[in-house]
Amino acid sequence: MFPVTAVVPKSLMPVANLPVLHYVLADLVAAGVRDIAIVVDRGDRAIREYVMGAPTVRRTLDARGWSAKYQAIAEAHAALADAAFTFIEQDVTGDYGTAVPARLAADFVAGRTCFYLSGDDLLMPSGGGPNVADFDSLRTAAASRGVAMQVAEVPPGRAHLYGMVEFRRHGATAELVSLAEKQGSARSSYANISRYYFEPAAFSAVTSVKPNPHTGELMITDALILLQQEGPVGVSVASGRYFDCGSVDGWHQANVAMAASR
Repeated sequence: MFPVTAVVPKSLMPVANLPVLHYVLADLVAAGVRDIAIVVDRGDRAIREYVMGAPTVRRTLDARGWSAKYQAIAEAHAALADAAFTFIEQDVTGDYGTAVPARLAADFVAGRTCFYLSGDDLLMPSGGGPNVADFDSLRTAAASRGVAMQVAEVPPGRAHLYGMVEFRRHGATAELVSLAEKQGSARSSYANISRYYFEPAAFSAVTSVKPNPHTGELMITDALILLQQEGPVGVSVASGRYFDCGSVDGWHQANVAMAASR
């Protein structure tokens, strides 16, 4: 998404007239989550401004006598009103990797169960509206296991772009068999879509993961592999249509699909 993401965070790229992050947060709130932390780049103001209801914009509109224009923002943010938001800053010049936000949020989580999500991935349910079903499925997959990840089917020609997941089904649930990061060939058509559910012990393992010896990154997938050695890792197959809004084609497809659904 570069160069536009040099000034606009990926999670604020619009899908229809709302940022992709809005859909993620609204789905969480609809699923009953009330305490949400967002890890942002150090000094970020754009994500904070949006999530808090654009207070700077509201003051400007009020001062110019255009208060009615704020109604569109107020209506959108009604979906987020039941949650409390905490912002945690990440120094982008420091440690890097998908497990870094977990480490930074350890004090915020503080021994609770939690969802752990990427802000630029979108799951769009076929019927429209909030996607509560996939959050419920992710919770169920973690039951008795303490940890679960969500996967979605992707076209074979795009498998090399994702971590690909093999799993075996156990009745209504499934368990992780193997996880391979962005390889040229894949034995599975299901991709890791960066949506997880952790009970406290599993989240602690994620925050203590060591740098990957090949990339130097702190990778959440390394933590999942270690957790799998200790016990089963649940897998939830997403029912919603998955869009990788961190890529140009995925973002474009999400906009087309959202427009069609409306």
